[in-house]
Amino acid sequence: MGNFDFSVVVCCYNSDYEKLKKTLISIIKQKEVSCEIIISDDGSKDRSVERIRSWVTEHDIKNVKYNFLPENGGTVKNIYSAVKIANGKFIKTISPGDYLFDEFSLKQYLQKFKRDDYKLVFAKAVYYTQDRKILKFHNPVACGTKSKLFMKKNLCTFFDCFLGATFACQREYILPYLQELVGVVRLVEDFPLTFLTLINNQKVGFVNKNLVWYESDTGVSRVNGGSKIESEYFNFFDYIEKKYQNNKKVQGYIKFLRLLKTENKYKVLLKSLFCKPSYCFYFVDKCVTRLRRKFLYLFDKTNLSTMDKITTLSVKEI
Repeated sequence: MGNFDFSVVVCCYNSDYEKLKKTLISIIKQKEVSCEIIISDDGSKDRSVERIRSWVTEHDIKNVKYNFLPENGGTVKNIYSAVKIANGKFIKTISPGDYLFDEFSLKQYLQKFKRDDYKLVFAKAVYYTQDRKILKFHNPVACGTKSKLFMKKNLCTFFDCFLGATFACQREYILPYLQELVGVVRLVEDFPLTFLTLINNQKVGFVNKNLVWYESDTGVSRVNGGSKIESEYFNFFDYIEKKYQNNKKVQGYIKFLRLLKTENKYKVLLKSLFCKPSYCFYFVDKCVTRLRRKFLYLFDKTNLSTMDKITTLSVKEI
């Protein structure tokens, strides 16, 4: 293992062919890192991956392998089956319609991993819509979540999550956790993996730069997730309660997470301030961060020309 710096797992399920092709191009154009591409199909009914295989062969693109699940098993199982055959030291997951931000995105992930013994690394992303509108938003919501001091409290207690589309990890570290989660959750892997990493006192890193273009109005959590996604969180909570039944701190995390997921926002605020006064500091941080970002976005010159450049393969690059 470790023949490549990265194995980039492209998770497909009835994916749009053009978006899949553009996602592959954004990976192919990465510089100063070695990587393989694993196109992992979760039992699709269409022919998009078959078409992309012809495109890959036609353009003589190297280090591409394919992983086909015989039937739809969900995102977690799809990623797990791909990671098992990966030859990269680090794993970067991505979906069609999401793209690496520029030619040095993987290099910046790699630099972060080399800086410290991070098991998982997340980053900022530019959120855009299918009608090519850039949204002024990104996760985590509170600025403090990026800090090692507040990361565990903000994510494990207050559900301030990183964007899963920016997720990257150490292969050997994450493989047993993925195996553990198969059968517990189907569609959500980012929060459970980060939660498990943090409660086991492992390091999670954050790159405070845009490393991904994120298509925010598509995907399973946006289009047909809804209650399915919510029920998966409760499945994960049930699992953690049983696994860590003697750990009072973890039980406290789960109890508060259930509160955040089951009450309306006004009751959550009142109960949170009463049950966990530290929520007040998080709430203030979140509000201040949103105001600060609105101001900074006035000077943000990010535009879609960067995305068009990273997703277009010129004649010279073929």
